[in-house]
Amino acid sequence: MKCASFVLTILCLFLLTGQAHADFQTFGSADAKFKVDVPQGWKATPNDGGTQLTAPDGASSLSIQIQPRGDKTAKQLAELIGEQMKNSGAKVVNIEEENKDQAILYLEVEGTRVATMIHVNGDKFMAITMAGNDSETMKKIINGLDDAK
Repeated sequence: MKCASFVLTILCLFLLTGQAHADFQTFGSADAKFKVDVPQGWKATPNDGGTQLTAPDGASSLSIQIQPRGDKTAKQLAELIGEQMKNSGAKVVNIEEENKDQAILYLEVEGTRVATMIHVNGDKFMAITMAGNDSETMKKIINGLDDAK
């Protein structure tokens, strides 16, 4: 759990501090935009509040979403997302809560392990979902996240 907490904290710091990069694409809603450096060959599909990035072979994907949180903690959001995913055939494996603002939801979808990191900040939350085996590229994408203010 300490390792997961450390990773989540680092990911949130990268997002909140921003970094200087070129060739970013901007996603999100009007009041919560972020930039992502999309790797060559990966497909970025914008959606409500974020984007879905898919590897060229389709075997790995990364979803980044910023949504209103209401009055829910990170764990409550993880539980809600887990319930929604169950309706799609996913199995909730575990939910790890670091504190009221950070949680990780682990799922299994058709034999693939999926992790969703949730970070609450003010009236919004960010959910980063990773699936597949191209963890190095997904880490680079996450490390390159930048605020698009």
